[in-house]
Amino acid sequence: MITRPGDENGLATNVAPDNNSIEERVEVHRPHLLRQVVLYVLTIVQDMPNVGETVLQKLLYFIDFDHYEKYEENLMGETYLRCDYGPMNRRLRPELRKLMREGLVEKGQSDYFGKPQTSYRVIGNASWDDLKPQDLAHIDDVLKRLSNLNASQISEYSHNDIPWICTLPGRAIPYELVFFRGDEHSVREYDDDI
Repeated sequence: MITRPGDENGLATNVAPDNNSIEERVEVHRPHLLRQVVLYVLTIVQDMPNVGETVLQKLLYFIDFDHYEKYEENLMGETYLRCDYGPMNRRLRPELRKLMREGLVEKGQSDYFGKPQTSYRVIGNASWDDLKPQDLAHIDDVLKRLSNLNASQISEYSHNDIPWICTLPGRAIPYELVFFRGDEHSVREYDDDI
């Protein structure tokens, strides 16, 4: 069993709605891992008709935030903004454009139940050599849980996640808020008896 971080000093009862009382502990931003995670995820989900750019955005959010909750360290350390349709990584689109220029990814347009959808497909030699086996297992777990959701479903799911709820619109979502998640979103077993 793991003790929920913050319980020992009462932080859990002192969370302000505007996140001002949350101390951010993301030590390292790893931009090269965004590229590798995107390529790995696309390799797995690219043939799933429900996975467009919106679903990809949410999958990356849950990959990063769930990793932080489980291991108390970030995987990619990306900044996710609280947007109307859920968490958004503002570096994803530039990274996808870069991957397209390099001939590693192609962009496609499709119709998914009457709605236009932008999707991406890996066409070049993708590498994710810097991802550890633990990272790949974690990503696989998130994909097994969430990649079958469509854009509306995963957006609704993200809107019920405490980090998104507690962040003001347009602001960066603090990673620390994962430690206040409810059972529906928490990916870690806490010992609440302490």
